Amino acid sequence: MRKTRLTRLKWIVTPVAILLLATTFYNPPKNEEKNDVIRVAISRAPITFDSRLATDAVSIRLLKLISKGLIRLDEEFKPQPAAAISFSHENYQIYKFQLNNLTFSDGSVLNSKTVKEFYMSMLDPKTKSPMRGRLLEIKEIKTPSDQEVEFHLQQPSPYFWSVFEMPITKSDNNTPIKNIGLGPFNIHKYKSEQFIEMSKSGNINTKKPLTIRFSFIKDPVVRLLKLMRGDTDVLHNDLSSELFEYGAKKGFKAQSISPASYTYIGFNFRGSALTSDLKVRQAIAHAINREEIIQSLLSGRADPAFSLLLPTHPAYSEEKPPLYSPEKSRSLLKDLGYGDDVDEKRLKLRLSITTNPFIQRLSQIIQRQLGDVGIDLEIASSEWGTFYGNVKKGNFEMFILTWVGAFQPDIYNTLFHGKNAPPIGSNRGKYANERLDQLLNRLMAEVENEKQKSLAQQVQAIQNEELIYLPLWRRHHVMLLGDKVSGCRLNQDGGYEGLSFCKLEDGSTIEK
Repeated sequence: MRKTRLTRLKWIVTPVAILLLATTFYNPPKNEEKNDVIRVAISRAPITFDSRLATDAVSIRLLKLISKGLIRLDEEFKPQPAAAISFSHENYQIYKFQLNNLTFSDGSVLNSKTVKEFYMSMLDPKTKSPMRGRLLEIKEIKTPSDQEVEFHLQQPSPYFWSVFEMPITKSDNNTPIKNIGLGPFNIHKYKSEQFIEMSKSGNINTKKPLTIRFSFIKDPVVRLLKLMRGDTDVLHNDLSSELFEYGAKKGFKAQSISPASYTYIGFNFRGSALTSDLKVRQAIAHAINREEIIQSLLSGRADPAFSLLLPTHPAYSEEKPPLYSPEKSRSLLKDLGYGDDVDEKRLKLRLSITTNPFIQRLSQIIQRQLGDVGIDLEIASSEWGTFYGNVKKGNFEMFILTWVGAFQPDIYNTLFHGKNAPPIGSNRGKYANERLDQLLNRLMAEVENEKQKSLAQQVQAIQNEELIYLPLWRRHHVMLLGDKVSGCRLNQDGGYEGLSFCKLEDGSTIEK
């Protein structure tokens, strides 16, 4: 018990100790004061500015500032107007849209031809869009007039509304400065892996536009140091609990919100992969103590996650995956021919992670917890781009990632249906289950609410029974504000839209 407590103390003290030491020596050059810029520090750069290809959180969040989809889904998942001023459907098989009178940032007009070309390009295998598998339901796209567009599907698909949320953009060789969207923001400065600067559409040519500058700073200690020295104004997410609490104690305005995110461990199901064995996945699940990690590493700023769907969703299932039980884990490993003693044959696995300091510390805790039951875990860390590329290609045994956003049950079709392996979908572990595929086919075509709910809960039951993902928690979103700004808001999905409400000392806002 004493060893465990000392280990926990090390996890908590180390980042703050590093911060205190760094404060003594950190002396970056002072940036020229910019009173017309709200400076936001985030942990990494986007992978792409092409909404047809974006699957990482930062890219998706920035794209939502640059453009908008035909519709948006509200908190109850009901469609609301966006680029389309009105919309309707015929038995969820024909979706009709009347376009709003909008222009792209290059001055070109939004019309039905542009919308059709956008979606048809994703159906082209050469684009390699991860949305292609979902869009294969489209039979035909019709354009009755310049302002009308119709999507005719192969069969009824009540969850197809989510496809129309995707921001509509026109891009030139994926160059952000040439990325053309429908607003509300325009990109006007960009330096790869360093920063991106954008301002409200219509304000870009004013004498002193109030802009948001996103700086990409991997190290959370450096981000907090920059806030303390006045070199940045907002820290948005990706802060450990101890650094967040340290910043709050130093007088910075602190916000946190229960999230719509979902952190999980993904597995490889390809033929010879050890993690394709259900007993191996169950042994891992029983060995991980979520509550210990939430309390010691996250200071309680997370909620255990048991489903991709939020607990408030009508189709949420109360059924839980295997919970912490080291005895059950050891028993499963024994059945597989492994022991927990150093002299016995032990199960050896490999966990792929990013170089993010929090994820590195988390993986070390998981490594220790698995080691206690007889699983030797090798940790393989790499920069985000390399790591994410390997995940999308299936080059992993296990990995840790987070899905962000509030999802409908159709997310399970994208992630777990056998037909949706990359590059046309996100079944990255190549999980295959005919029974689940049949359920998902029925779910995607069902139009009655109660039957949808029943099918979605059956899908969740199979997910927890098969442990396609091992759900961990929903980590709270956090934000720290410097003295220069106020009014910024956190979004439940971790998005950046709430930054539009930031207000400077002189009262000016991005909205004005």
